Amino acid sequence: MHLLHVNGDELNTAISTGSVVFAYFWTDWHDACSELTPVMQELSQKHKDNEQIKVCAINADENGFLALDLGMYVIPSVIIYHNGEEVDRIAGPQPIALYEQFIQTSLNPQDLNPYELIQSSGYQ
Repeated sequence: MHLLHVNGDELNTAISTGSVVFAYFWTDWHDACSELTPVMQELSQKHKDNEQIKVCAINADENGFLALDLGMYVIPSVIIYHNGEEVDRIAGPQPIALYEQFIQTSLNPQDLNPYELIQSSGYQ
């Protein structure tokens, strides 16, 4: 699946139809968004053929009420959903390895080793 530019209704549809959904809130004027956008694009391109994984981009300037309703006070930020439920939030640019870990642990929980997850995620 490619990077989906969505509004509130489209985000709700993605959350209800995807196993792992990344809701990426961004603006075109924030420098940190220019760092994270290529990561989100790479993530979506890498998993474009997997219907279980959706990477959604929400322009916070155009969807301000949605951002406020979801408590998005830091841009860029990513809300991660698994099976329709919010499981985490990540603020600021992070390496793609962190998002890949969420995918792997969500789709293959039997392989979860929390020590490896912490060491390999690169979470800052």
